[in-house]
Amino acid sequence: MGLETDVIRYNVTDRRRQFVGTPRNFNVNQFVKLLNGQYTQEMVKKRDLVGYLGHDIRRQFGLNPPETTINGGQLIPIEPAFVTTYLKAFPDGTVEHRAEFLDTPLGKKAQEWHLANMGGFSSVVAPNEQNPTEFWGFDYVRSPNFHGNRGYAVMDSTAYDLELNRLTSKQKYQEIAARQEEQQAIMDALFQAASHTPELLKVNSQLAATIESLSAQLDDVTRERDECQAALDDTKSQIQPMVRLSVSDNWLNRSLSVMDNIAEQNDIFIQTETRGLDVLQYLRKDFLK
Repeated sequence: MGLETDVIRYNVTDRRRQFVGTPRNFNVNQFVKLLNGQYTQEMVKKRDLVGYLGHDIRRQFGLNPPETTINGGQLIPIEPAFVTTYLKAFPDGTVEHRAEFLDTPLGKKAQEWHLANMGGFSSVVAPNEQNPTEFWGFDYVRSPNFHGNRGYAVMDSTAYDLELNRLTSKQKYQEIAARQEEQQAIMDALFQAASHTPELLKVNSQLAATIESLSAQLDDVTRERDECQAALDDTKSQIQPMVRLSVSDNWLNRSLSVMDNIAEQNDIFIQTETRGLDVLQYLRKDFLK
């Protein structure tokens, strides 16, 4: 898990830039409703509002890019750089949000820039700021159009809507270099992820083969168990008792009564025999005197 930013605040009515970037004229009321709406807030709650390093990924693959793409016959994963974990808009145009950088190549690069106080977040709104009906979160760009949206759309980064003729030669060079750096970082991160793809595919193939083998073994064991159970059931049906003893309650009660009588007679006999011995011993003593 990567770094989670503090709450970042900026205002869509104040770019806090004078010479660089493109002025925006947001429909504040509609933009606030869009960000605070149930759909957008559910995206935030479910951690579905992800962002990328730079806007080029969305420009090439759409506002909601797929998880993977094929380039030159090679499968390349398109991994997000961060996820928005908190988002709230206020009637005056103030926007609060918080992001958690992901443990992906693009996420590590975006976090590296953020910790170096370089770049910032750029909102992605469609179709335009005057009529915003779709909000796709933020991307991390080298030069955000809103200076306050840093943390230290329209894709509102300055590098894409910049009128280079308004800048000095030095400013042109800086902006072009910034965009090239951003694009190079994206390509490096994507190819870094792609370099692991063959290895991952090999591991997946091995795991699939192992699962298939275990499944076959389980089927064999299940079949053997069913055969043993069937044989046991057949054996039980063939074994029948040779003699059945039926004992009624009356017979048992009579037997118990007879046993009780025998026990009583034994007690009487023992008591009588004991008294006889006592008499003989008395007479013997008297005779010896």
